[in-house]
Amino acid sequence: MLRIIFSTIAVSFGLCALLVFFITLINLKYLDLIAKVARDIARGEFSKRILLDTHDELSDLTKSINAMVEQMESKYIELVSHKSRLEAVFLSMFDGIMVVDRDQNILLMNQTLKDYLRVQQEPAGRKPLEIIRNVEIQEIVEEVLKRNNPLIPKELTVFLPEEKILLIHAAPVIREKQQEGAVLVFHDITEVRNLEN
Repeated sequence: MLRIIFSTIAVSFGLCALLVFFITLINLKYLDLIAKVARDIARGEFSKRILLDTHDELSDLTKSINAMVEQMESKYIELVSHKSRLEAVFLSMFDGIMVVDRDQNILLMNQTLKDYLRVQQEPAGRKPLEIIRNVEIQEIVEEVLKRNNPLIPKELTVFLPEEKILLIHAAPVIREKQQEGAVLVFHDITEVRNLEN
């Protein structure tokens, strides 16, 4: 009788172990699928969704991940659209534009300014003095970053090789009461000054 009880217990444990093994195997398969899709999403493939037909915690997890990915995709599309609009405005401006960070490194310079100042190399990440070789422009950048408010517009004459007279407006970029850098706008007033003389 004891032998039958122990045999029944052993068979029960064996069946339980097999059941746990198969449930674990199925859940591992689902977790592997979730991990694979999460890696794809991390690479920017926001069209990926996790499709599971379970009615447990994994189902709740996949629904939450899918909702999060939909929000990320929507925000990403919005950011790309906003960036494209800003780039279009920035590149189509007739005035020269330079944006620097709080450490005086150039973040952006539009083609108009590159043409005004004959800039041949990539300016991003470098100081204005390294790219433009003009002490006055570097001083304007330093001054606007120190003062933390817009500067009175300044005229600057450059010879590249012909004479150009540029009117420079400089203002700090402030977000949440923290200065993040500055924007300089260069307007070519050479013709205006020539007409005045």
